[in-house]
Amino acid sequence: MTQSQGGAAEARLSVDLFNGLQSSEISGILSTATLQSYDSSQVIFRAGEPASHLYVVRSGRVKYYRETRQGKEVLLRWLGTGEVFGLGTFLTHPMANIGTAEAVRHSEAHVWDHAAVQRMASQYPRLRENAFRAVLSYIAEYSDRHLRLVADSAAHRLARTVSDLGMRSGKPVSDGVELDIKNEYLSSLADVGLYTASRLLKEWERRGALRKGRGKILIRQPEMLLLND
Repeated sequence: MTQSQGGAAEARLSVDLFNGLQSSEISGILSTATLQSYDSSQVIFRAGEPASHLYVVRSGRVKYYRETRQGKEVLLRWLGTGEVFGLGTFLTHPMANIGTAEAVRHSEAHVWDHAAVQRMASQYPRLRENAFRAVLSYIAEYSDRHLRLVADSAAHRLARTVSDLGMRSGKPVSDGVELDIKNEYLSSLADVGLYTASRLLKEWERRGALRKGRGKILIRQPEMLLLND
């Protein structure tokens, strides 16, 4: 690990956890972090381990998942730049990690240990409030996901997942919004089979709603995803 330099550029990192804080305060918080690099497929922590560190993604992509008894990964969240995980460190006595965090490609994250998080939360009470807000938003998201699994078609679930990811972590380009994600991860997040996800994506590509590339999706006309659903 190397000490993060903070500074004006890092203070502009868009992080919901820092909402309501001044740029100087954000710079101060980031200056106390260490900047950790992770190789592709490197596990950052595993489900069941104590929540000992807080992470803010600086670059790259991290998948957060649980495994079934058969060893199948079920994605809980797809984390990109500015997103936070390890929120259990805001508790005085942290719970075990709910899921496993793993870098999908080379990634970097600002990292604080539990003691540092506790000091920051005491100095900046807004951080604890924002962390609580983030947890509630995750619960709402998982609740919506469960309702869609019960009530919606596979096409609707996948379309909603593609649209939500595009708004949250897509990269605007000249002819749409680009997502850096493979079919297998999309199918897991949407709770549909891989074959079904691939078939639907091909159909949407024929409609001109999106364009598929190797490990990428270009969303061109999101309103067409549910044209016949």
